[in-house]
Amino acid sequence: MTRRLVLTALILFLALPAFAAEKPLRVAVNYFFPPFSWVVGGKTLVGFDVDLANALCAAMGRECKLRAVAPGDRVPGLMLKRFDILATPTSGADPWTDAVALSIPYCRTASVFVAGPGFAGEPTAEALRGRRIGVKHNSPNEAWVKRLTAGGAKIEGHYSMADVLDDLQKGRHDLAFVPMFPAADFLNKWGDKGFRVVGKPIAEDGLGEPLRMAVRKEDKALLVALDAAVAKLLADGTYADLTAKYFPESLRAAIAPAP
Repeated sequence: MTRRLVLTALILFLALPAFAAEKPLRVAVNYFFPPFSWVVGGKTLVGFDVDLANALCAAMGRECKLRAVAPGDRVPGLMLKRFDILATPTSGADPWTDAVALSIPYCRTASVFVAGPGFAGEPTAEALRGRRIGVKHNSPNEAWVKRLTAGGAKIEGHYSMADVLDDLQKGRHDLAFVPMFPAADFLNKWGDKGFRVVGKPIAEDGLGEPLRMAVRKEDKALLVALDAAVAKLLADGTYADLTAKYFPESLRAAIAPAP
């Protein structure tokens, strides 16, 4: 942990006591986005964002009331005051973010090569020659891997990420080049069957960016307290404990926001 982050946490932490004993914070997470959030048994929310939201509320001295929302309900629900914090991975590049206030980054994304049992070594252009590589069709991942392999690999596009990873699991691809989050969910299910990340996470050319939470623009005090709580959990080890619970070891360092 860098000295700068620790100092930031200490300074921002001064904002937290003012929120003690106030009404519960209503926090929205995605209805189904494992390992960030999903519903089990028809009613129980679980996942990284769920545990993180509860830890953030505790750091702010507030009770936390969680709500699962569909993608189309996220921004309308926030603006209509159905909840106070949108705790879903949000990119500053999303077109609607001009209408809200964004927290400091609480995680980041990248793209990774996930290899099946038949591939060993690093995913260099030479090593990928002749290999079958699954990607989502017409995506930045497809364009990037085509530039890397320059026609030497068999790039197979799919219209859904689920199909990419399903074909990898069934042995129809040697590797898949996919965003880190669906890769994490896949590896949590199939990592003990020889599937693994090869090479380093790649964040260049639009393949990765910092992700944030959102509040309404007028909730300035809440944003200050939320930023303080994020910094505190990063500094005191809570964040690292949560990533260890929900993400494969190969991705834990990559998901933490840059200091």
